[in-house]
Amino acid sequence: MNFWRTLRAVLDDDSVLRQHVVKGLQNFVSDEWARHKLRVPDAGMLLACYAAAAGMEGVPPVSDFFATYLDESFVRGAMWWQKPAYQNGAGMSARSEVSAVAKSVGTKSYDAKV
Repeated sequence: MNFWRTLRAVLDDDSVLRQHVVKGLQNFVSDEWARHKLRVPDAGMLLACYAAAAGMEGVPPVSDFFATYLDESFVRGAMWWQKPAYQNGAGMSARSEVSAVAKSVGTKSYDAKV
């Protein structure tokens, strides 16, 4: 049995875990704070959870999840790319600026392809 089938089987059998995963996915899509790296330190793990839970009741639609996931990926990529600039004393305003620019670029890029 592979990882995805095993995780799906566990989610099918464990209603408490399934509710936790579905709620986390819903929050990720609907609440910007729930996307913060402090709340979701490993976006790859979240993607694995989505892949295993896809189609279950309450799981966000594919288009909503991936639009949000793509935006968050752009934000995290820009933050990583700019990391030395804001670690050397530029402060929180530089972090916010990088985040806002990445988010607007990410949204425009995604919308242009749809």
